[in-house]
Amino acid sequence: MHEGARDISHRIPPLERATPYPDIDPECGRIGRVQLSGFTVSEFSLGGGYRSKRHAHEFPGLVLPLSGTLALSGSFGVQTIHPGQMLTLPAGATHTEHAAGAAACLLLEPAAELQPCPFDGVRVVAVPAVAKATRRLSTSLLCTSAADWEPGYEAVELLALASDTADRQSRGRTIMAPWVRRTAERLREEYSHPPSLAELARDAGVSREHLAREFRRTVGVTVGDYVRRQQMLAAVHLLLNSGLSISQVALAAGFTDESHLCRRVRRSLGTTPGRIRSGREIRIRL
Repeated sequence: MHEGARDISHRIPPLERATPYPDIDPECGRIGRVQLSGFTVSEFSLGGGYRSKRHAHEFPGLVLPLSGTLALSGSFGVQTIHPGQMLTLPAGATHTEHAAGAAACLLLEPAAELQPCPFDGVRVVAVPAVAKATRRLSTSLLCTSAADWEPGYEAVELLALASDTADRQSRGRTIMAPWVRRTAERLREEYSHPPSLAELARDAGVSREHLAREFRRTVGVTVGDYVRRQQMLAAVHLLLNSGLSISQVALAAGFTDESHLCRRVRRSLGTTPGRIRSGREIRIRL
C-alpha cells in the first residue's frame, strides 16, 4: 500500500445505512447500485474468504476499495488493491475477485463519452488524490435525497486521475513520440477552442495524415474523440461545480451553444444539462 493510502485509508467511512439498497445480490456480494447521468456506481460487501466465479464486465470500470484488501486475477496476472488505490478494469477483461478478509468496494462505470482515454489495460492507480476522492464519493452515497447528492464531481475527478495515469504508464509501454505527448497536452488545455488538425500537424512538424494515424495508435482514440471527451468532462464538472448558466457552461466547455451541449448530453448520457445540475437524474435502479 502506498504511503498516501496508509495515512488516510482508515478515515474512509463504511457504507452503513438504516436500510439497505433494494437490489441485494448475495451471489456477487453486491448490496446496491446507483445510476446517475454518465455513471453507474455499484457497492459490494465481501465476506472473508469470498472468491467470485470467472467473469467479465460489459462496460469498463474503476474498482475503488473502501476497506480490506481485494485481489483480482486474470490473464493480466494478479493485482492487489487497498483503500486509497483504484484499479482500471477494461470491458471484457475476464477475471476472478478474492477477499482474504472482509472487504468493501465501489465499482464506478462511466458512460462511453466519459471513459478515460486510453482505457486499455488493468492497472493500479496509487496516488494520494485517489483516497480523498474515493472518500468523498463514498460519503455522498450515504445521502438519502437527490438534493443531497454530489457524487458527480468525485466521479469526474477519479476518471481524470485514471486517464492521467494511463497516459503516463502508456508512455513506458508504447513508443510515444514527444510531439504526440505535446499534442495531447495541448488538446487537454485548449479543448474549448481546439486547434485544427492542420495547425497541430504544422506545430508537430508532420503531415496531417501521420499525426492522425500516430495519435490514434499511441493514445488510443482519434484526435476528434479525444477533444470531445475533454469537452464532455469539462461540461459535467462545470454543471456540478460552478454557478455558470447552462449557456455559459456550453461556451466554456467548447460547445457552439446551449443547444449543441444539450444534444451531446442527450445523445451521450441520456439526460439534459439541467437534470445533471439539479440532481433529478439520480435514481436507484431496482
